[in-house]
Amino acid sequence: MRGEVIALDGGALENPAFVSHKRGRNWGAILTGPNAARMERRFLPARGATVDLSDVQPGQVIELGGDYVTSGGNRHYDRRYYLVLATDGVDQMTVERHSTAAQALRAARELAKAVPVIQSAATTADAAPVL
Repeated sequence: MRGEVIALDGGALENPAFVSHKRGRNWGAILTGPNAARMERRFLPARGATVDLSDVQPGQVIELGGDYVTSGGNRHYDRRYYLVLATDGVDQMTVERHSTAAQALRAARELAKAVPVIQSAATTADAAPVL
């Protein structure tokens, strides 16, 4: 199986890019969109270094970031991108790391194409009559 297993604590994870400095900005987000130039971020609940990943689903791309701004105004970026392959929402998550948002979103599109869509065999016409 591809990817690596990350341990969760009740669906939460410590942000590996967390910056503790007062000029640090930290977040966790789900990335969506057709490509990195037109992506959108849906920010996840977080407190301190802990990010709640309990609502993340397989096939989604998550970004964990921590930016630090120096006293001179220079920004130091630290962002981690993961494609979620599997999760139980509580104890563990299987992810595939990517170095850029573009690579992660591309991998998510390719994963979505590779996963067969199973059509339901039953329709309302096939349903048993209610007596």
